[in-house]
Amino acid sequence: MAGGGTQRAPILSAIDGLWGSWDPGRCERTLPRFAEALARQAGIGEVNSRILKCGFIFSNGGFVPVNAAGEIPP
Repeated sequence: MAGGGTQRAPILSAIDGLWGSWDPGRCERTLPRFAEALARQAGIGEVNSRILKCGFIFSNGGFVPVNAAGEIPP
């Protein structure tokens, strides 16, 4: 492989392709289900620690924006 980079797993490429073909409404409805499935497997703390850097936590079935300290703004 040129450049010494790592290759993405084929499943990730397949998911990206499928996700890109969906309309925004379907993505919005599906994303919380993905997060819930991940939370059941890895635990909600693990899911939130991974998405916190994106400015969100997953709580009560939805994504909640948080500040840089990980707190929900008033």
